[in-house]
Amino acid sequence: AAAAAALTRNLELDWGVVGSAAPAELTGLSLMTTDQRDGWRYAHWLVSHAQDHGVKRVRFGDLEWTARDGKWIEVPGSPQTGARVVAEVFADD
Repeated sequence: AAAAAALTRNLELDWGVVGSAAPAELTGLSLMTTDQRDGWRYAHWLVSHAQDHGVKRVRFGDLEWTARDGKWIEVPGSPQTGARVVAEVFADD
């Protein structure tokens, strides 16, 4: 929870107020977007700051990026819509 809160604060410093919430299914945050362009901006910001903030996974639409692989892959049958960016984070020990 602390890692997600820190990530949210940094997002707000760079982007202003963003509609974020903690999704129940993972440790992280979910950003609601108004369009595809904003979604990709948030998703790429999260990826570019992944190492600094403990981001392990970013999902947007039917694509997912993981820190382990370092690339975007298609997630077939993903229930996610194009209006939500999800980031999974873990605090460093």
